[in-house]
Amino acid sequence: MADTDTPPRFFKVFISHFSSNSMLIPISYYDELPPRLPKTAILQGTGGCSWNVAMKRKQDEVYFEQGWVKFVEDNSLSDGDFLTFVYNGDRIFEVSIYGPDGCKEVRAVTEADDDEEDSSNDTDAISESEVVTTIPRSKNKGKSKVGVVEESDDDEEDSIYTDTETETDTGFPGKSKLTEDVDDSVKLQRERVKPKIKNPEAYLDNPRNIYFETGVKKRIYELLIHAQLVKDYSLKFEKNIYYIDNHKNGKLEAKTTMWKDQRVYIKKWQRICKRNSLKKEDGILCELFRRQGLVYAVKVHIIREKDL
Repeated sequence: MADTDTPPRFFKVFISHFSSNSMLIPISYYDELPPRLPKTAILQGTGGCSWNVAMKRKQDEVYFEQGWVKFVEDNSLSDGDFLTFVYNGDRIFEVSIYGPDGCKEVRAVTEADDDEEDSSNDTDAISESEVVTTIPRSKNKGKSKVGVVEESDDDEEDSIYTDTETETDTGFPGKSKLTEDVDDSVKLQRERVKPKIKNPEAYLDNPRNIYFETGVKKRIYELLIHAQLVKDYSLKFEKNIYYIDNHKNGKLEAKTTMWKDQRVYIKKWQRICKRNSLKKEDGILCELFRRQGLVYAVKVHIIREKDL
């Protein structure tokens, strides 16, 4: 007999090709939804953050739409992440996230009030537009203007310091293989960067600047700076830095987050990739600009495949 006290739930395996901009709720779950859909639902994360998302019906299907992209970005979702949704019957979906290794993860948390003392040395005030912004498990320790994330994982790392091998991981919590939500032909691979650019110093504005090579990979929402590079050069970052890519729209401001193992994430990388029509075969050189000991900008040098 089914347990009638168990809240109705469903799961999805995140595949960016299908779910970056919106997410289809499984059709078999529609009996749990109210006949008249609310205009918005609330996605409640395990770290205390919540996101308002629009619920849209298209023909016979129901999607999470407006607001879903922010949920994806704030939680740094990447291919193979496993999500469970528990519906409370009144617009709220409690969402849990599991990495490809099957372990439950807290990707975004609210900043606790007791962090204020730790951040007393941070001279950058938070703007009004950032008051409700979430950050992935971060605490500002006053050593750098970027938040520190407390957990590490086995994410791909953007650097010439990384291995060149390719890993494949298809593990999901409680599942031995992909379900009907994912095409069996999809291979979840984490690709390490292979250095492509010969004589990289020739492309730099200043050959004395610190730089690293990266590429277009599945985790497109953030640029990741390898922890070893950060340690080798004792790098510290502004809370917000600029991408400089010589695009007609000018430089792009983005937030930074540091993990406990010292790797650094920079948001809005997908916008750089999109507006420069970057391809997997292109070479990308990131040159770090520093001011008073802090990285304040990343100059993005693009070398097309034909020029490599």
